[in-house]
Amino acid sequence: MNNTLTYILELQGNIDEKLKQIGIANEQQLDTWSKVQKQVNAANSTMNNMGKSVGSLTERINALRAQREWIPAGNKEAIRAINNEIKELEAEINKLNNLNGGKLSKWWGELKNSMPFKMITNPIVMATAAFSKLTRYVGDAKRAYTDLSASETRLVAVMGNTMNATREQVQSIIDITNAQEKLGVISRSVQVAGAQELSTYLTKKDSLKQLIPVMNDMLAQQYGLNASQAQAQSIATMLGKVMDGQVGALSRYGYSFTEAQEQILKTGTEAQRAAVLFDVVSASVGGVNAALAQTPEGKLAQHANDAANLQERVGKLANSISVSLVPVKNFFLSIAEQMRTRINLRQFGLNPE
Repeated sequence: MNNTLTYILELQGNIDEKLKQIGIANEQQLDTWSKVQKQVNAANSTMNNMGKSVGSLTERINALRAQREWIPAGNKEAIRAINNEIKELEAEINKLNNLNGGKLSKWWGELKNSMPFKMITNPIVMATAAFSKLTRYVGDAKRAYTDLSASETRLVAVMGNTMNATREQVQSIIDITNAQEKLGVISRSVQVAGAQELSTYLTKKDSLKQLIPVMNDMLAQQYGLNASQAQAQSIATMLGKVMDGQVGALSRYGYSFTEAQEQILKTGTEAQRAAVLFDVVSASVGGVNAALAQTPEGKLAQHANDAANLQERVGKLANSISVSLVPVKNFFLSIAEQMRTRINLRQFGLNPE
């Protein structure tokens, strides 16, 4: 394919029209930018049909990030324009979230709903509702524990493959996620998902230990209190690419570095690359995770994380009890089967002895 096609970036602000044009030189680029264009068109359609809302603004932000991922690193003005628009849209989302109690009421509502009991005045209604609520709570707790256990199992497997890590070494990583959860607002389940992805790019557990706090600060800066496992994996992928020498990923996210740092990121040892990456990111967003935890909403988010941890411990206990009761359950089922056999034999006039 000749370089006759162009993709026109949809950007706001005063930016030279030439800088909005991305040359398409091959089929792979055409396929990539066509997918990006579909995402942009979908976001524009949502905005036109639904107006400004948290959902439509978030969709627009995701479309802008999709464009930014594929802009050549040399087109810094276009990247800067996208970063500025994302910040403006995030500010609008924060304003919408603050209406009618906003995030604070949302977190408080989620926290209250996570409790197994509510105050009910009628004793009969209270007993019935409490049993129903407890049953749902235990069921949710078992699922939460199962999900966390599966995620940690995957981390064990990945670290074993890439770092030859022992179970104790993996536990030291999990301990870091626990400590980071107490420090900030990123839950340990989100961190474990990110750590699992980041581990695929590393060979030393010390590198992973150093980069988990960096990942958390980036998550807190970019997604605030609502960071998900998928978003943690996305950030971890970007960090992993930089550790592989693809420093352009840092530029697309608005991080700056010197030529000396760039050289180390491309040719240094893993320990050197991890140290430079830590410095580069920390210079921009270091401490954001801990700072968010000091806000009223952040403190409530920490309470929500504590409630989730309690629920996971309840799930672990419930699973253990279920497993321990299997022999008892099988014993009574066996007796019941024997009694049913005897009854059937008597019905046909046979001696069950």
